[in-house]
Amino acid sequence: MKYFLGIDVGSSKTHVLIVKETGACIGFGKAWGGNHQGVGYDGLRES
Repeated sequence: MKYFLGIDVGSSKTHVLIVKETGACIGFGKAWGGNHQGVGYDGLRES
């Protein structure tokens, strides 16, 4: 079974999605903005 990870890091929010190859959602996460230009690389890592 293959899994896919999608990450959307923006200046106001961060979303992460993990799905199976069938398209079934395994997990979803969200956090504050993680754009390294606004929060630095430590903030990016924390988000």
